[in-house]
Amino acid sequence: MKRPPKISLETNIWDSLATILVPAIFIGVFFYIFIVYGALPEEIPIHFDANGKADGWGAKNTIFIVPLIGFPLALLMNYLCRFPHTFNYTKRITLENAEFEYRKAVDLMRQISLALAWIFAFITYTMVHSSTVGSSHIPSVVFLPAILLPVCLPIVFYFLKRQ
Repeated sequence: MKRPPKISLETNIWDSLATILVPAIFIGVFFYIFIVYGALPEEIPIHFDANGKADGWGAKNTIFIVPLIGFPLALLMNYLCRFPHTFNYTKRITLENAEFEYRKAVDLMRQISLALAWIFAFITYTMVHSSTVGSSHIPSVVFLPAILLPVCLPIVFYFLKRQ
């Protein structure tokens, strides 16, 4: 089987945004945690159901788990964008369509990386807010869209671009 061609893609706005914003968001999350850490109670909400209600609790140092998982994951996604020829595609990649297909795939990966950074920041904020305000419930009208839309919209746009 013939391997997809390796080509160089020009940097676009999504490349620049993801390269700058993803680390900046996570650095901001860590900064935020360090600022509020002393005010956190010993037990904080660490899991929320689909309605935004806390249904799991843990020690306050678990607040660091969310960005410690998210940051390397988002950085890995950005790193993998350097190798679009290794991605799986639904159509055969030729020299004629490689740039178009690679650009769409890389843009999608960058957008999802930004979405993950937002989601992990939102979850961290929600954990802190729920534990400091005393309400362990975020209205589902806010919670579900804040989690689902950032991931779903780039995928929808990706498939719309295919047309």
